[in-house]
Amino acid sequence: MIKILLSIATAFLFNSTIAQAEVKTLNFTWSGESFSNTARATGFITFDTAFVTGALQDISILDLSMTVSGVSAGNGIYSESDYFSMWFTSPSPLDFSRELIGQTLSNGDLFGRSAGNGFVLFAANEWTTPNTSSWNTMKTPGNEQMLITSITPATAPVPEADTSAMLLMGAGLMGFMARRRKQVAA
Repeated sequence: MIKILLSIATAFLFNSTIAQAEVKTLNFTWSGESFSNTARATGFITFDTAFVTGALQDISILDLSMTVSGVSAGNGIYSESDYFSMWFTSPSPLDFSRELIGQTLSNGDLFGRSAGNGFVLFAANEWTTPNTSSWNTMKTPGNEQMLITSITPATAPVPEADTSAMLLMGAGLMGFMARRRKQVAA
């Protein structure tokens, strides 16, 4: 009985850990300063990380919120329904646990700062929504350009004790108590 409980608890813990590891949320900032304008965008994007190994293309967006300000047309808040895809392209795997912009890649380039590598975000309607104009840049409906300046992991709150961990600890304690009773009875 104890072995069955331990097997169930272990399977539950393993499965919940895999599911949690597949989703990543990153905060991002775009700025028009490099193009001598006041355009600015900030927000977050959530996506599935099961494929994170170097060149990543056509990534489904699970959640997105972006606030755009300082532009002649296109100020406002945008969501995942305004975008259909994003790409991360890099000659080497990216470390999604720290700032992405400026990471040194296997070819010596800096992610987000060299031609042919970086981040792009494709709008469902480029005429009414800020949209990628080239690698690491975005153009607003008012024709202002912005450069991606930061992509950082979203900080998560300190996790509470997970249900699966508590289940596993309980099963282990039950096994310990059963073994102890067996030894005392003998």
